Formats: sequence, C-alpha cells, structure tokens
Amino acid sequence: MIGSVLVMQPKAGCEDDVVGLFEREGVFARAKTIDGCLDVTMFKREEEILVVGTWTSAAAYDAWINHPERHSVGDDLNELLDVPITPESVATLYDIVLTSDEGAGS
Repeated sequence: MIGSVLVMQPKAGCEDDVVGLFEREGVFARAKTIDGCLDVTMFKREEEILVVGTWTSAAAYDAWINHPERHSVGDDLNELLDVPITPESVATLYDIVLTSDEGAGS
C-alpha cells in the first residue's frame, strides 16, 4: 500500500473555503472512483491543509494524477492558495508499513 500526502498552503482566512470547495465539488468522491483508492482524508490547521490518501499501489495513485476530473477545481482552488497547485503537482508518496488494522502494509 501507498500513502500520498499533498500539502496546501491556503491564503490567510481561506482554510474553510478550501474545505468547502473540496466538499462542493466532490473531489474525494471522484478520487474514490479510481480502482485502488482506499481512502482520502483532509487535515486542516490555520496555515496548512494536508490531503492524505491511501492507495493499493503507486499505479493507482498515478491513475488519479492522470484523471481528467482531478484538475476540474484547479482555478478555483488556486484563488484560495498562497502557492498554486499545477497539473504537475503531486503528493509525496510513502510506503505504508504499519496500520492499526494490520502489520506490514506493503
């Protein structure tokens, strides 16, 4: 299994707007249509938002990266961020080696 971590830096006061955009546009529901997407979670604090995904493989994450709907919120999202997300923006990938449900995850 693979974990993806995308770090976004919202403009001051725009944190809830970023969350709302993801909710309205169903970004996580779209990601879950990708075969191999197990879970996606968003974490928020004032200056940073993390999007953490769990995938069966790096190939499953790549399928999301190349999915045409992944970029559908790009312009609206970038208006809310200090550092824009580009089509080339990808999360950092990690091998999952231990979870609460099992031992080694890879």
